[in-house]
Amino acid sequence: MKTRLFLTLIIAWCIGLSACTKESPDGPQGPQGEQGDPGDKGNPGPSGDDGEQGDVEVIISAWEKYNFTGSARAWQSEIIEEAVTQDILDKADITVYVKIDGAIYELNYFTNTHNISQAIVLGKIQLYSSFDVSDHEFRYIIVPAGAKPGIMKDQKLHYSDYQKLYGFSN
Repeated sequence: MKTRLFLTLIIAWCIGLSACTKESPDGPQGPQGEQGDPGDKGNPGPSGDDGEQGDVEVIISAWEKYNFTGSARAWQSEIIEEAVTQDILDKADITVYVKIDGAIYELNYFTNTHNISQAIVLGKIQLYSSFDVSDHEFRYIIVPAGAKPGIMKDQKLHYSDYQKLYGFSN
């Protein structure tokens, strides 16, 4: 009987020990500790290599009149420009302007009654109009990739922006 009581106590003691655990739910967050001393400043990294000097040229044409041929509401002309290469077509900004009554408009130009549009193809800029614009002046600006200042890379530039950047006037 003593053996039975002894075994029962040992079994009860084992069950009691196995039911106990050191883990419990987390308590509330403690207060913020003191700020430690700052660490040592790291060494500067190596300086990079200088980039190669580019030979990017912005092309700004003179204001010129072009002979348009056609009739009624279908007139056309073209500007031969050898600088319009495949690389320029793929990567450059090409903008064409027209002077109408002293004001400068970017092509494509549309009103309720008139329009002037462009198509830029290898070696030339084709101009189309709904009226004869042979007496109007045109200018184009070709800005190759990499020539636009970094701060303006993703912006659409207007005529006045080009004037400021490249120092030309009408």
